[in-house]
Amino acid sequence: WSTFGSWTQNVSHNYPMNYSFGVQYEDCCWAIRLLGGKMYDSLDTDNNPVYNNAIYLQLLLKGLGNVAGSSPAIIMNTVPGYEDVFK
Repeated sequence: WSTFGSWTQNVSHNYPMNYSFGVQYEDCCWAIRLLGGKMYDSLDTDNNPVYNNAIYLQLLLKGLGNVAGSSPAIIMNTVPGYEDVFK
C-alpha cells in the first residue's frame, strides 16, 4: 500500500488552486489506484474560486500490455517527483 497527494495554494489570494490525494495497492499480478481531488477552473462573479472535481479509479492487470501511460495526468501534473509504481 502507498499513499500520495499534493496541495497547491494561491498565496496572494489565499485559496487552494489544486489538490489531490490517493491510495494505491500493488501485488504481483494486479494493482489498483484510487485518486480524488479538485482542480482550479476559474473565479465566479464574486471572485470565489470554481473547481472541477475528479475521482479516478484504475485497475491494472499486469502482463496484458499497455495502450497509454499507466498514470493519470492529474497525478503526473500535480505531484512533483511522483514515480509510477504500476509499470
